[in-house]
Amino acid sequence: MKGGGFTINEDVGGYVASSLRTEKRKKIGEIAIELGFLKESDLICALSHQLSVPCFSSQDRRVDRRVLGLIPASFSLQNDLLPFGLDSGSLNAAMTEPNNHRILLETAILSGQSISPYLCSKKELECMIPRFYQVDRLAIGCSYDYLIFAKSIGEHLVSMGRLTLTDLMRAFQISETIGAPLDSVLIENGTTTEQDWLEVMNLRLGISPVSLEGWRIDAKLARTFSPGLMLYYSFFPIARSKNEITVAMADPQDPFIRDLIAWKTGCEVVPLLASRSSVLGTVKNHFPVIEFPKVNRPPLSERRLGEYLIEFGYLTPSNIDDLLKIQQEGHGCFDRGNRSVPKVEDYFSELNAMINAIPYDNLYAIIQALLNAYNSGKKVIIMGNGGSAATASHFACDLAKGTVGLNFRRFQVMSLADNIPQLTAWSNDTHYVFAFAEQLRNVMAEGDVVIGISGSGNSKNILYGINYARNHGGKTIGICGFTGGELEKCSEISLVTAGRSMAMCEDVHLAICHAITDYLRKYLINLSRSKQRHL
Repeated sequence: MKGGGFTINEDVGGYVASSLRTEKRKKIGEIAIELGFLKESDLICALSHQLSVPCFSSQDRRVDRRVLGLIPASFSLQNDLLPFGLDSGSLNAAMTEPNNHRILLETAILSGQSISPYLCSKKELECMIPRFYQVDRLAIGCSYDYLIFAKSIGEHLVSMGRLTLTDLMRAFQISETIGAPLDSVLIENGTTTEQDWLEVMNLRLGISPVSLEGWRIDAKLARTFSPGLMLYYSFFPIARSKNEITVAMADPQDPFIRDLIAWKTGCEVVPLLASRSSVLGTVKNHFPVIEFPKVNRPPLSERRLGEYLIEFGYLTPSNIDDLLKIQQEGHGCFDRGNRSVPKVEDYFSELNAMINAIPYDNLYAIIQALLNAYNSGKKVIIMGNGGSAATASHFACDLAKGTVGLNFRRFQVMSLADNIPQLTAWSNDTHYVFAFAEQLRNVMAEGDVVIGISGSGNSKNILYGINYARNHGGKTIGICGFTGGELEKCSEISLVTAGRSMAMCEDVHLAICHAITDYLRKYLINLSRSKQRHL
């Protein structure tokens, strides 16, 4: 958990409320862009004035590749941030959230420099970061969610009778609000003990906890990392060989921290489980004076973003009112001029526009991946939640039966949403985010195709499943709606049906699955006839 060096009573930046407001503005901006009311460049211009930060454009500014070594690629990708130069001892960084205190603080800790933030569009950063770091976005993997994992540890303690569910939920809300680690909140509140927490961590991770008091600390090795870095990420190096470094960690399952240590040392990381208090105590004992870099968050104008958009002529007041209504309701009809009486025809009109915007190159790439799996005898495994779970089951049924012919081999296909006992068992015994990944451990083999269907593109259990499949040799496909979410980034092949209605996204997803099945059936029939003519 990042921010491990802070207690629950410390202010980690005072940015929580403002970051929530920023997220709301961002959503409204995204809606306006999706509906064609606003260009992304116009939104960036208005945000730049509101946040009082300069804009970054690759056409106007050069990127000094030497500063890329100050920030790891995984951090840049996960936080949409690109360092591009040093100026008077300050690191210039292009980012989508220049007012986000957490990102500014972590960037300063990682680089050892104060930060001068520049505002940049997400689309431009998603192109530039992989290009300048020369990495594949897919190779970084999905981001690890500490709170979800920590909550599952707490739920295990509840099942053991060592913690009440009320205390867990109260601590979870505190942890989520102020950014303090969940274990620190529970222990400081006296609702659980370090011993109980470590016992369950040991059961879940299979890593025995160690006591740092029994280790002989190598002071030279400890100075490999800045004390602020170790304190913030709750780790301490205790031994190093030629190719390995042994590190005591409060969160040994966090891939970002392990990758960060490997990036800094060039060694493979051997993680050991240690209590957070012992790690932080060891850091403070060896470095009595620890200074975190000072972070000056850009001041937020008292004027709302909408006022700038209206002032610059990008939107009208009625546009703002309608966008706020859409954001709050998440559905409904909309008239770009004055509000009108909703019509059922509007639904089909918008649905038709979404169908006409289907990216066919991506659709044919999915079809080719399924044909490759069919020809090589590999399985097709599909997963989804809610309406997308129904689509996953429907698609699996159609692929299994709808492509059958007299002399065809059959698709090996299954939906992970169909096994209710397994879904509920993994969800109840671990956490719902692991419900698909754990099933994949049983059934997936190298080369199998794994399809995740998610309207938002951000369903955690889908992301965990796709991440597992990719890391174990699976071919991953993401079918998502809205702006694609994390699923678009994590999948080797993705198809995004851009829209503002979950229902419409689900309509189009099912139509896509029907189109794929229809194409495959006709393709196999023609293939069979062609073979018969040559007999």
